Amino acid sequence: MELMWVRVIAHDSSSDRYLGYLLNEPHFIRSIHAGDNVVIRIEPGAEFPTAQGPATDYTSGAWPADANTTTGLRLREGLSHYRLGNNGHNPQEIQRCIATLGPVMEGAPGPSWRPSTEQRFIGHFVLGRCLAEKYETERAIRQFRAAVAIDSTDADAQLALLAELSVAVHRRPGSGESTDEARLESEFLKQLSLVRARFAGHRGVTKLLDMMFDPAEEAAVNPAWRPHIEKLRRVGYGVFRWKRR
Repeated sequence: MELMWVRVIAHDSSSDRYLGYLLNEPHFIRSIHAGDNVVIRIEPGAEFPTAQGPATDYTSGAWPADANTTTGLRLREGLSHYRLGNNGHNPQEIQRCIATLGPVMEGAPGPSWRPSTEQRFIGHFVLGRCLAEKYETERAIRQFRAAVAIDSTDADAQLALLAELSVAVHRRPGSGESTDEARLESEFLKQLSLVRARFAGHRGVTKLLDMMFDPAEEAAVNPAWRPHIEKLRRVGYGVFRWKRR
């Protein structure tokens, strides 16, 4: 027996099984690795939850069937690096995610890369999140735009796009960091309107936007932004990152 940390991400009430992924690398078990999906069960009276599946492959049943294709295995590798990147706290894993997914999501992939629509969405979203953590803002924006073009109803992708546009639009005017301030502000405001209209009932979204546009924040504005206070009233008093999902 080996004890491992698992982050639970879903529960199937019909089978009473939980889906999670490993947070640490096993010392003795070779069929599963940190970042891999695993199905666990909690038996009545048991001291610990138990991984489900044969010891030769504890990932069995924890991934969809297309995750074992050449395309799926690469996507799994990128996703595992993203998970282990821990929202940017492990930058080496974030960089590994970019190195794994960047060539196929941004470049010209070879014939072995044949993703389904869902796999393309996941690839764009995960790469976008890793690029965002590395402050590769423009590249992240392109990935999130590609993700929402596939599924415009996904709240996390839409909020992630808004977040990166907020980073871009809050570069101080005249600083030389952006050469197209008007275009970026227009894109941000368009995305902001979409998010407000489509996700108005989402508690997290409402709370976030209330904080961003709280007039009380004006008193704490950096002196360098004082000449541009009207812009802040339009785009909010601070940037944010959307790290959910």
